[in-house]
Amino acid sequence: MNQQQISEKANEILSQMTLPEKVAQIMQLSYAHLEEDEKLMWIERGIGSVLHIMGTEAQRFQDMTLETKHKIPLLFGIDCVRGHAMNPAATVFPCGLGMATSFNPVMVERACEIAAREVIEDALHMVFSPVLCLGRDTRWGRVDETFGEDPYLSGELAAAMVKGYQGNGEIRQETGVLA
Repeated sequence: MNQQQISEKANEILSQMTLPEKVAQIMQLSYAHLEEDEKLMWIERGIGSVLHIMGTEAQRFQDMTLETKHKIPLLFGIDCVRGHAMNPAATVFPCGLGMATSFNPVMVERACEIAAREVIEDALHMVFSPVLCLGRDTRWGRVDETFGEDPYLSGELAAAMVKGYQGNGEIRQETGVLA
């Protein structure tokens, strides 16, 4: 499909959707907090995204979604600040603060390329990374996920992470994930 055909199809689907269906499309639910009957209910309502679901369960959700009235695929996301650490078989990398001590954007980019491949293997589309907050107050419990307090270093390493996750150019499910 070319860009014009995609736009026309999107407009056609939007014109057929109710307001509650449109609202459901912009929602993201945490898989871990849903009961089984709630999962099916949200699929039927047209939920747009699910957080922290992986592998065969993600594929089961996607298959159910593609059987709904509008057949809009789900987007799956996961926290990935240290690599795909929610999968016990995946590579776990140092936290952002640990990566920042390397001052090495090439290494950081490579780590995110590896993480992207591992995330893709679990049928996921996006990662909640990098953390772009500046870590200026060590009392904050997530300061280790940042690159520290230097805005220049944070920007350089964040750019490397995004490039590692998404690759160069168009994002394709086989080669990159949304950062």
